[in-house]
Amino acid sequence: MFNTSYDFYDMLETLELETIKVYHNDKSKPFILNEDCSCQLAVDTLYELCDYCVEFEGTDSVGYFFRFDVINDFYELCRQHARVNNIKFKRDPYVKDATDFIYQQMCQICDYAFVWNLWAPKKIVNKKSNAFFLELNYEFMNYKDMIEAIYTIKDYYAEKADELRKLLYKEVKKAA
Repeated sequence: MFNTSYDFYDMLETLELETIKVYHNDKSKPFILNEDCSCQLAVDTLYELCDYCVEFEGTDSVGYFFRFDVINDFYELCRQHARVNNIKFKRDPYVKDATDFIYQQMCQICDYAFVWNLWAPKKIVNKKSNAFFLELNYEFMNYKDMIEAIYTIKDYYAEKADELRKLLYKEVKKAA
């Protein structure tokens, strides 16, 4: 059935990636279980999750830009929370916690062939917006942990946006 132990591990990784997608309620079509397709499934999943990707010639790396709706909602609510509590946006505890959470998620990925950045500007203008950027080098191999981290980050933002929305609307009702 398996020609080498690598075929077995590739099939297991494909199955783990599918399990992650199902766990996070991803509605994309399932991938055919095949020992040759774990890397392709991972790249396809990243491509489906991101808003757009760019290949950087000369560096053999690919950049993925993520602008989830929940990220925009979350940071807009953080701006309102900072205004209501009269604190600076970057010092808002929710902004700090989100930055720390992303940092922890990215540090758990044991691979050196990637870089990331989070943009959360104080004001949204035409050239600035909330985004999460990820650049993967051609040597990157830990796709399973990366995809799980991205889903976890997305879920974190959704959960914290709901929490912040409840808090802000409770404060508005108290003020009225």
